[in-house]
Amino acid sequence: MKPCAIAILCAGALLAQTTVPNVAGKWSVSATSAIYPLSFQAAVPVSQSGGSISGQATFSGSPCAQSGAMSGTVSTNGSVTFTLNENGQIVSFSGKVGADGHSANGTYTAPAGGCTNGDSGVWSATGLASALPTPHFPIDITGIATNPWTIFSGGNTVPVGNQQYNNLPFHIPTGKNNAWMGWGDAVTTAMVRPNVVGATTVYTLIGTVWGQPGPTPYISLTFTGSGGATYTRNLVGGVDVRDFNGPSPFTDSINNTSTINVWTGPVYDGTHYHRLDEQIIALPSAFASQTLTAVTITDSGKNPNFQRAILSAVTVDGIAAPSGLTISGGNNQSGPGGAALPANLTVTVNGTGGAPIPGVLVDFAVTSGSATLSAASAVSGADGSASTGVTLGNTSGKVVVTATIEGSSLPGAQFTVTVIDPKCPIPPPVITSVKSATDYGGLASFAPGSWLEIKGTNLTIDANPRQWAVSDFQGPSAPTNLDGSGVSIDGHLAFVSYINSGQINAQAPADAMLGPVPITVTTCAGTSSSVSLPQASAVPGVLAPASFNIGGKQYMAATFADGVTFVGNVGLIAGAPFRPAKPGDTIILYGIGFGPVTPALSPGVVVSQTNSIPNLSVSFGATPASVSYAGLAGGFIGLYEIYLVVPQVPDGDYQVNISAGATPVPQIVYLTVHQ
Repeated sequence: MKPCAIAILCAGALLAQTTVPNVAGKWSVSATSAIYPLSFQAAVPVSQSGGSISGQATFSGSPCAQSGAMSGTVSTNGSVTFTLNENGQIVSFSGKVGADGHSANGTYTAPAGGCTNGDSGVWSATGLASALPTPHFPIDITGIATNPWTIFSGGNTVPVGNQQYNNLPFHIPTGKNNAWMGWGDAVTTAMVRPNVVGATTVYTLIGTVWGQPGPTPYISLTFTGSGGATYTRNLVGGVDVRDFNGPSPFTDSINNTSTINVWTGPVYDGTHYHRLDEQIIALPSAFASQTLTAVTITDSGKNPNFQRAILSAVTVDGIAAPSGLTISGGNNQSGPGGAALPANLTVTVNGTGGAPIPGVLVDFAVTSGSATLSAASAVSGADGSASTGVTLGNTSGKVVVTATIEGSSLPGAQFTVTVIDPKCPIPPPVITSVKSATDYGGLASFAPGSWLEIKGTNLTIDANPRQWAVSDFQGPSAPTNLDGSGVSIDGHLAFVSYINSGQINAQAPADAMLGPVPITVTTCAGTSSSVSLPQASAVPGVLAPASFNIGGKQYMAATFADGVTFVGNVGLIAGAPFRPAKPGDTIILYGIGFGPVTPALSPGVVVSQTNSIPNLSVSFGATPASVSYAGLAGGFIGLYEIYLVVPQVPDGDYQVNISAGATPVPQIVYLTVHQ
């Protein structure tokens, strides 16, 4: 049961704020190449106009230039992109402002040719003059809105939706009801759940009906923190609050310091007008290290003249607030009826800027199927995670458990688990072989994040082949189970992309173990005996399927930049577009198992940021090729792309040699070059 639903109303959802960080200052930039044995520094006085930044860099340690222009942008979430001109070579930088607001870091790449010649690496900067601005978080109170504004005002209303008052964003509910009102002659209470980390100031839009002057306060606001901090602010009529309808014979004044007028409507009956007043409430310092989990408004009930409070909006200043939930453990498990699942269902409360949010109440509910939860709600810990245990019911089939943030309109996260029929129709699974993906070399070892083919018998309950679908994903996170079939590698769940009764394709999870590791398959019939396969930090393989083996020579499946035309002699494979590469052409190679990238990215998640393979080298025979980009491909899982420029070599077929650091690609593969 939702605790706040027992006796009081609840609401609270983060709405976007759009402040751009001020990063102007005397930047000191340091860059380190991942390809060449060099680093360089730059002093850059940076100016900023809105989201645009510019400056003139003075280099030291750069072999390419002594100075050059810098220009770029900074976005509301602190992302920074800019270019530096080194003697006509445009080097591209991307990264993010640090949490302190005075530093930034990221990665850089340079085009092939010229002095920079395909350089790439990492960079950092200090000297950003201004800290990140304090974010303003307007809270959606739709969940507690009980009355339309028109009921107070003879058919008139106030502006609703997203509004800007006193340089602050507010959100006034837009539906049938636009405000909460303490109606009736009993004490009435409502709770808003901001869930803002490090809250410093709360801004409210509160007015009254038939308001009464002090000194007795009839309205109070109580603020609650995740670590036990509490603070109550009483609102006194004629000082902190006044009637929404002016001029008023009841309360018509405010102090104009901690309460100010932010909107006044037109006169609507020859005399009266509506108004919105903003209360500015500074929280005690104890809230700086906690999450503001609740703001409770209390109207004390009927007084001799029947005063009532009207709450239209709440905005909070702080560090971060929830932006959504992601599943971080326990999804896609299965077991027999009556069994407790071995892993808890766990979500992470994600915050704006990527920070996890502690102290947030998360509700769990069985929304389909039969199961019992160990806890209907849990508070997120320091890492932002909240979890519950599951005991499966006795009705076979899928069970859906939905997690939501208490009092929030943000989308929830859905877990799917399966109650196995006790009369499972297949024998236990048996593994007969494991290797890396056939089209990428079919190697007898693998790296974390690489793709494996697991072959055997009884690997699925359904004989029909099945590829993962969008519905199997939780946001960008890939499934660890398809229709009750899962893979474990060294005790960690792998990410399953394809199943049939004789084969499972899976991406290896993150794992620090080197050497032989056990691999098992689990279905409704149980878990297979383990098969061992050696694991190393990098086991690179490139796309070179059997269909590209022509006359005993294995060609790579490389493409030109269009991603459609393959590199090779015209007609190499009937029905497919081919042309040979010319020196200077940019072509793309595809691979798996190339190991860690910078910045580090986890397996099982769709890639969404630029990254690089450290110390990658490529040559055509003995002639080096310049690499303009090498890293995990955006929008994919576990696929590496290598963009390279074909070197100046005579016509012919060339063995392409590729190494990830000290680890070479073991395949012998060729590409065709022709002027």
